Amino acid sequence: MAFADILANQHRTIRQFTLEDLKDISDEEVLWKPPAGMNPIIWLVGHICMAEDGLVLGLCKGRPLIREEFRNMFTRGSQVAEDLSMYPPVSEIIAKMADIHEQAVEYISGVTEEEMDKPLRRDMGVPFLKKRGDALIQAQRHEAYHQAQIRQIRRLYADKA
Repeated sequence: MAFADILANQHRTIRQFTLEDLKDISDEEVLWKPPAGMNPIIWLVGHICMAEDGLVLGLCKGRPLIREEFRNMFTRGSQVAEDLSMYPPVSEIIAKMADIHEQAVEYISGVTEEEMDKPLRRDMGVPFLKKRGDALIQAQRHEAYHQAQIRQIRRLYADKA
């Protein structure tokens, strides 16, 4: 199996875990503000969407899909809104995630090892990522990290009831 196929399969698997953790989530739960230091699920879902777009379609492919307004709502370091209803509905974000994910997996499936070794542009604000392959692997680590947070927040939400 080619390394690109392994990456694409892993990318799909991580997304399946994320979607499983979002299955049957209520509007109340997605907007619930967890204890201090944790972001609400609505923000995490938008952040996962924004990051996959930025890391895979932006940094690697050179054609991000997300508009700047959406990116600014969910980017690293952004402040979670006091009024969570200002965010797009989670169903809309999940649909956007699906579009981005489909294009990301298509890109990853066809990427060559030579392309993975190409350096990233230094003006993209991610100094610890040096090559396209680094960005592809970071996209997976990133989603898995936040998927685990979503799972933990759902447990906390269930415990509070």
